Order: sequence, then structure tokens, then C-alpha cells
Amino acid sequence: MSWRLCRWMAPLFIERAYPGAHLIGLMALRSLERRIGQSSPIEFASYCASRHHHSATVVHLSPGRSRGGMAASNRRFTWPFTNSPIDHQGAVMTFPSFVHGHTLRANNIRQHYLRFGGKGSPLILVPGIMTPGPIWDFVAARLGSVYDTYLIDVRGRGLSESADDLDYSLDAYADDVAGLAGALGFEKYTIVGHSMGARIALRAAARHGASIDQIVMIDPPVSGPGRRRYPVPIERVLERLAKAKRGELWEFTKDDPYWSEHSKRVRAEWTHTCNEVAVVTTHRNFHDEDIFQNFATVKVRTSLMVATRGGTIEAQDIEDIKALMPSIVVDHVEGGHMIPFENEPGFFTSLGRLLGTKL
Repeated sequence: MSWRLCRWMAPLFIERAYPGAHLIGLMALRSLERRIGQSSPIEFASYCASRHHHSATVVHLSPGRSRGGMAASNRRFTWPFTNSPIDHQGAVMTFPSFVHGHTLRANNIRQHYLRFGGKGSPLILVPGIMTPGPIWDFVAARLGSVYDTYLIDVRGRGLSESADDLDYSLDAYADDVAGLAGALGFEKYTIVGHSMGARIALRAAARHGASIDQIVMIDPPVSGPGRRRYPVPIERVLERLAKAKRGELWEFTKDDPYWSEHSKRVRAEWTHTCNEVAVVTTHRNFHDEDIFQNFATVKVRTSLMVATRGGTIEAQDIEDIKALMPSIVVDHVEGGHMIPFENEPGFFTSLGRLLGTKL
């Protein structure tokens, strides 16, 4: 397909998703044509924004040849104009911290991340058991104002490698984070992890602590051998995953009183990418893999954010953790397990306090 036809078709893709945005898209494409020439691929990233939250919808077109006449580009996407997202009404909104999305091979798998900020010390943001990275983009965007932030898709989720026969152990997850950091050339970096991601952060600090400056654990499951079970049963998790894979998650969750409409829609859009074997194995490992041994040995500066609702971490759990790691800093935030989606101001106040910076 010729560059000319690509140039005029791309705004139609945008218009279908975001009515009223076609003029902005067309101006962007013309600007891109002037900057990189007609032989270059179109790599157009259109961000939609709703209130405080953002998520990415990407149009990748290339004038190269393929069976259908249009070659899809798997190169990283970049803004062709002013780093500004487009909301559902076609208005341009500022989202300056987004840099690009990218995939690379690290720890012998394909890993995908979204980068925010581009300046400051590196920070890797690791989501939970059934949370592809884009659902946390508004958190990464805020962190990107201070840190060079990398929001990852954990293996088995999002655009990272996914297969039933992959290793979904905590050690493998932790080595993925360290492998990504090594591939990106980080000498020292921070990890912020939520739920499963918090367990990954702790295990990474235990296995690769020499390269890690600090970790912040956000409401991690503290179940394990000989401890009480994780309060969310696997049946409830799999029910939501099944509805996502059938395209029914929006209808199932649209009346959630805590999440914004935008966050509910992004969750419905991306959850289906979670591999069921990855989810089941990880949930089982919440009970079979011991993280308390790591509290006793990790020397990296460690902080813990605890939700006041949901029962993931209880008072006795905190006492047990402090007995093993007296230096740990603990902060409580009003809300359930998905803290930033239920109490965004409280979450960022606490996270800034634990990181030692203003967000």
C-alpha cells in the first residue's frame, strides 16, 4: 500500500475509535511525513484520556508489502506530535511523561514495557496477578514526572511472552525483572510492585539485590506454607478471566462503585490477554512459595503499603514481617486491595512518602 493511501486511511482508524479526532490525526501524520519522509513507517500512538486515567490504543501501519498489502510494524511506538493524548471528545490533553512502548528479549523471553519520564533514576513498575501493564498507566505517568519509569507486562500477560509451558514461578518472574534491567543497562534501579508484583519485587531484591536501590511493596499476598490463605479464591479470579476472554467483562464490572469508568473499560479491554495457566499457577504459588524467608535476608531498603480493607495483610502479618525485617517502613492507606483505583490521592501521597519524593 502506498504512503499516500496509508496517510489518508490512518485518520479513519482514529476516527472510529475517537470521534472528532481525525483532524488532529491528519495533522500529526502530515507532520510526520515532513519529518521522516514518505518511505518511513507510520507509528502512530493515540492515547485516550478520561479524568485522571489514561490508556493506550496504538495504530501501527507500514508502507512495506505483506500478504494484505499493508505491513504491521512491531517497532516501538513514539509520539509524532507534542506528546499529547486525545480524549474521547477529540480534545488534546497534556500527558508529557509518556515516552514510548517497546519489546525486547531478556531472561530468554519477549518482554514488553511502556516507558514514562525518560529522565531521572530508573524505576520498574510491576503489576499484579491479572493486571496487564496498561491498566496501571496513570500510575506510571505520575511516577514518570520524577523517575525514568518502565511499566512492564509480566510474562503471561499483556504483550509479553505467554505460553502454557512457560515457567510462572516467583524466581522466574524476579529474574525477568533483573534481566530487563540488565538489558536496559541499569546500574541501580527501584522496583514498585503491587500484589503479585510486590512479591516479585521482594524476590528480586533477594536474588539480585546488588543492583536494586529500593523496593516498595504494595499490599502483597502474605500467604504461604503454614500461613493463612490468600483471601481471594481462585474461582472468583477465573470467573472474571473467563468473562474477559468472552468479551463480557465490561458488562460484569461496569457497576463497580470504586473504579472510574475509564479504568473499568481499560480493564475490560486488556484482561483477556492474561494466560490462564499463568494465573492459576501464580495463585497456587501464593500458598506454596514462601516469601517470609526473603524478609529475613534482604538488605535492600524496603517499604510496605497496606490497604485498610480487603484482608490481604493483617496486623499479625505486619508483626511477623517486622520481626524478620525491623528496618521496613510500613504505611497504611484507606481502601481495598486495588488501592490506586479506589483512593488515588491517598495512594500517591503514601507512595511519595515511601519513595522519599513528592509525586
